[in-house]
Amino acid sequence: MNVFRRRVFKKYPQAKITYGSITTPHRKTLGLEKTHFNDAIAITGIQKIKENPKGLFLIKQFRKKKRSLHEATARKEGGRLLTKDVK
Repeated sequence: MNVFRRRVFKKYPQAKITYGSITTPHRKTLGLEKTHFNDAIAITGIQKIKENPKGLFLIKQFRKKKRSLHEATARKEGGRLLTKDVK
């Protein structure tokens, strides 16, 4: 964590680190339940929530190309395993 912290503060000197002991009481005063999204809201430091939407908008990220250099299992789509006979 120290390496990460140093790099963050070097790039963003105005950054502030917060901990759960700080965000939990703030989240409770806002009347939010414990979720990742609500913790992010509590970290922002807003004082009052005007509207609490019931639904979530989630986006699934996927890659356009496979970028792995090594596969754990062989492909079944006609890929061949090349071997040499060592004599």
